[in-house]
Amino acid sequence: MKSKLCLKTLCLGMALSLALLAPCAHAYDFKKPNLQNIIKTLIRFGAVDIYDDHIIDIYARLNECDLYLKYFRNEFVWEQIRAKLREIIQRDVKTFPVAYFYDTSLSLDRYDFKNKIYPFINQSANENVNSFVMATNKEDFCVKEKVEGFPTNFRLVLRSPVSVPKLPLTEREGAALFNRLQADENALNHSVSKQQGASRRSSTIQIEPNRIYVRFNFRVVYIAAIAMPNVGISDKAKVGQKIVLNTVNFDSQLDSIEFFEDEARTRLLYAHRF
Repeated sequence: MKSKLCLKTLCLGMALSLALLAPCAHAYDFKKPNLQNIIKTLIRFGAVDIYDDHIIDIYARLNECDLYLKYFRNEFVWEQIRAKLREIIQRDVKTFPVAYFYDTSLSLDRYDFKNKIYPFINQSANENVNSFVMATNKEDFCVKEKVEGFPTNFRLVLRSPVSVPKLPLTEREGAALFNRLQADENALNHSVSKQQGASRRSSTIQIEPNRIYVRFNFRVVYIAAIAMPNVGISDKAKVGQKIVLNTVNFDSQLDSIEFFEDEARTRLLYAHRF
């Protein structure tokens, strides 16, 4: 029995050593808003307490899935893992993400020859906006068990509202973009028509014309402590927030808005900096 315990401890030590040696991502990269990243942001801003076992278990379910699946059922080994995870978090916390991107798409309206800009359809809906909701996927958790008292939506709140700028392009640039978008749309229509012809049950797919892909880049500046179930807000926190409709707020600053021609966001058309 003693040899088995020693072997298990050795395996645990090796697994955690690998985690300690793993390279850390740069803290100021704009990250994908998934739960693996966001739990780190919550920890970095002190919005959740790493000395709460519930938080450490959630962190493990998101970022150390193999360890969680292998050892969580053994509470004696798992207690050691919790302590080691806290050490790793405390060492790396300054590298945890503080910036995110938010992706959407907009459709170009008719070109404005007087002002040399491309406005967007429903431009008024993109004016004076001061919050953006990052919706995450519960599938990020490595087991299907329900997670109690942890948000999955995160609202980026700006101090001042912003308006999406119109796309500044010369007539030549605008015409070239229009022609490329039309060519892409025609190719997509042709592909969809072939797919629908192969199956009579296919429904008609509406293709939005002249679509531009937009990326908002945000920096988080503050997150109020979150009142967790049966735990409340840490005594150290002067300001707190509750989870409302599975959502909590991140006070943020908008760094830039980038406009791309393609959905993969590799062909940049214009970047508006703040």
